[in-house]
Amino acid sequence: MYNDAFNPSRFTKDSELQDILMDSYRSTKVYCEVFHPDIFYVQFGRLHDDIFELIDDKKAKKKVIAAPRGLGKTSIGRAIISKHILFRDIHFAPYISKSEGHAMLQTENIKRELLSNDMIRKVFGSIKISDNPMGIPEEFSKKSWVALGNTIVVPRGSGQQVRGLNWIKYRPDYLMIDDLEDDDTIDNERIRGDRRIWYYGSVEKSVPQFPGIPWELLY
Repeated sequence: MYNDAFNPSRFTKDSELQDILMDSYRSTKVYCEVFHPDIFYVQFGRLHDDIFELIDDKKAKKKVIAAPRGLGKTSIGRAIISKHILFRDIHFAPYISKSEGHAMLQTENIKRELLSNDMIRKVFGSIKISDNPMGIPEEFSKKSWVALGNTIVVPRGSGQQVRGLNWIKYRPDYLMIDDLEDDDTIDNERIRGDRRIWYYGSVEKSVPQFPGIPWELLY
């Protein structure tokens, strides 16, 4: 989900800030440290470096992170989406979790951080202001919201429709799956079977089907 032609001068004329933006664009780790120091205030360790290496791998479309609880995977996932939104890399981002309510909680956290983060507002401006010449309507609710007139974020729960979703001319091009399994049902074979059918039949088939159109899925 990276643009080799990324040009930081669209955001600032300050050469020093341009260098920071370029480093942040190339490295999710740097982005987290620069733009979200209040969230990532503990120094990253070796496991984090392995995760960031996978995240920044341009070749892989489907990525799976297996990490112990407490490592900050959910926080990193939210930062990834905010980064792609701010740098205009993605257009349609479903956030999928074990329930719509849980997914909505995380997408609201992303929205709140983008709206209240002083560094983000200084560099990128308000995400409520569109810079899209198409004049796309600014939907802004818990069910879904549009940032910068360029990206829609939609929370989805396990089993809910993902395949067939379209926004303007876009299909989901960045899918974040987080905490999909419920501790109370993870050992239930029937539920796991239904979830498997839904994942392969709806989630994976929701992305652009034509070759050459970039998309990514992170689980």
